Amino acid sequence: MLKQKAQFIICSPVPRNNFKNGKTARSDKDYGLWAKQIAEESGAYFIDLNALIADAYDEMGADAVKDFFPKDHTHPNKEGSQLNASKVVEGIEALEACSLKDYLSEAIAQQFGLVDGYVIKN
Repeated sequence: MLKQKAQFIICSPVPRNNFKNGKTARSDKDYGLWAKQIAEESGAYFIDLNALIADAYDEMGADAVKDFFPKDHTHPNKEGSQLNASKVVEGIEALEACSLKDYLSEAIAQQFGLVDGYVIKN
């Protein structure tokens, strides 16, 4: 896959608004695990987005997180999506050999309300 100089990144699925015993339900034994295995088998980069976001949800607590999901437990609103986007960037920044991080800009992120995150430069 990497012969054409494309950089493939596979992310585990974002968590839903699903808390058990005060913690966000994780997908590290099914979909998240399968995403990681495919990344390893294919040579793609892997971002454990499920863990990054679930850790943030756990810190915030179930009552705060429920505000991100006004319609159902799966689809976040704008603020929830901004948190998710910031965690994608955090994951990209942690990929040591991935040059995609060279195209991230905090200034643009602030324009879009991602104060703690980044977006890709034009």
